[in-house]
Amino acid sequence: MPALAMHPLQPSSSRGETRGLQAAIPGATKVWIGAAALLVVLLTLLILFPANWLASWIAQRSDGRIILADAQGTLWRGSAVLGFAEPGNGPLANRALALPGRVEWQVNPIFRSSPESSVPGLAIWLQHDGVLTQPLQLQLGMSSFSVSSGQANLPLALSRLAGAPMNTLRLQGSAQLQWNHFTISSGKATPGDVAAGTIQLIDVSSAINAAIASVRPLGTYRMNWQADSLGRLQYQVLTVNGPLMIDGQGSSAAGFSGRAMIAPGTPVITVQRLQPLLNVLGRRANDAGNEQTVTIRIGS
Repeated sequence: MPALAMHPLQPSSSRGETRGLQAAIPGATKVWIGAAALLVVLLTLLILFPANWLASWIAQRSDGRIILADAQGTLWRGSAVLGFAEPGNGPLANRALALPGRVEWQVNPIFRSSPESSVPGLAIWLQHDGVLTQPLQLQLGMSSFSVSSGQANLPLALSRLAGAPMNTLRLQGSAQLQWNHFTISSGKATPGDVAAGTIQLIDVSSAINAAIASVRPLGTYRMNWQADSLGRLQYQVLTVNGPLMIDGQGSSAAGFSGRAMIAPGTPVITVQRLQPLLNVLGRRANDAGNEQTVTIRIGS
């Protein structure tokens, strides 16, 4: 029986095949493959964008005034403790005020027209137990944003963030906010699309000094406001009850103009304790008989 001839196997050159494969891929294709890989990485980072990165970005953009503490989740769905601070060198600087509970959010991109939005943008859902009485829905477009109607309860201590004279007054109490659905646009004002609402300041007190702090409450006040689709604001302030009466009106363009006075029939001791507060609020009236009335001017 003839012997079988054995032929040695010839190993393939992997290095040569690799060079051949590289030569077979055009340079433009390599660029597209690299771009696709980079896009995948960017999309992954965007999808998994951590909520604490969002918190850092908001803190930087707001100059430290808005704080998202203990942020959990992602940009698209998460929660945090919402707080506010007044940076600077004043006595209240860097003292953050945290709202009760946690704010929860959900963000969904809008790629085409829908019954809720006619332009691409973002649909944002917010819920904050103890602050918002119902979930808040925002629609953010290329040149406009809309807000659903709602109500909110906030501590009046936040008013110090508005600057002078609010940070001097050191107000305490609670604020109840109510507003209708509205849209604000960077283009032309939309006739009939007017934002409106009320702000009720309940059982207001001031901690300027011990004498004024002993007058509790100073009163309850109501502000009726409205704004057109360009954000131009007009408002009116009136007193519901209390020994310190404040009334007036204003706008985002002209500021506030009004008066503060001590209500008739207020006990003498209370009148005396409120004198320093009147001096802080405004200028005394010059006409006789109005010694307990000051004019208030805030803004331009």
